[in-house]
Amino acid sequence: MRGHWSELRAEWPRVLAFGLLAVAMAQGMYFGAVSRMSVGVALLLEYMAPVALVLLAWVRTRRAPSRLILAGTAAAVAGLFCVLDLTGARLDGLGVLFGMGAMVGAASYFAIGSSPSRLPALALPAFGLPIGAVALGLLIIFGALPYSAPLVDVTLLGHQVPWWLPLSVVIVVATAAAYALGLAGLPLMGERLSSFVSLSEVLFAAAVAALVLGEIPTTMQLLGGVGIIVGVVLIRLDGMSPAPALTDELVALD
Repeated sequence: MRGHWSELRAEWPRVLAFGLLAVAMAQGMYFGAVSRMSVGVALLLEYMAPVALVLLAWVRTRRAPSRLILAGTAAAVAGLFCVLDLTGARLDGLGVLFGMGAMVGAASYFAIGSSPSRLPALALPAFGLPIGAVALGLLIIFGALPYSAPLVDVTLLGHQVPWWLPLSVVIVVATAAAYALGLAGLPLMGERLSSFVSLSEVLFAAAVAALVLGEIPTTMQLLGGVGIIVGVVLIRLDGMSPAPALTDELVALD
């Protein structure tokens, strides 16, 4: 941050919005959703963020998406349905609202992360994550978000390990590294393409589950993975240059 503190002060609303929406809202609403209904349904609602971005750009610019965008969106969404395998899924009205809130938070992650900025790439997660942590902490303190973390040994890959080991993996890999690397890639791809690329998270989750837990994907899930990949390829083919951020489109309209 050497030499960039003035830029941080100038862009504090962006950092604050990122912490509250892309971190606290996305995470808090998702956990609220999975506490009331099936994980697959909660994930499906949150991963509708790319579709929400496409629709929002359509409404804001009053220009219909190209056929490649529509075809890519349809293929990716269909693939997501197949990979998540919603057979026997539980639904809940309030849980659906929480899931929609998580979708808004995820969409905010891509919109805010891809907006023009003079800050270093790591500044947004470095200062936005603590803001999100404080917001989630307040929800816990006031009882809006149930929380329990007993400091006991846990079973990990068939071995008893201290509680801090899996927690460290979640903090360093699944949170800090995921946010930092994702935000570093956003300016290179644009919010639209990167949001669809993010759907590959479910593919890697299925692959890790197969390798670590022995949960072999079904034929339907494999076909769904192909659908997601096809969708991402179609989105990429729509423009071989990075897609403009939604904020750029709005500025152009003004």
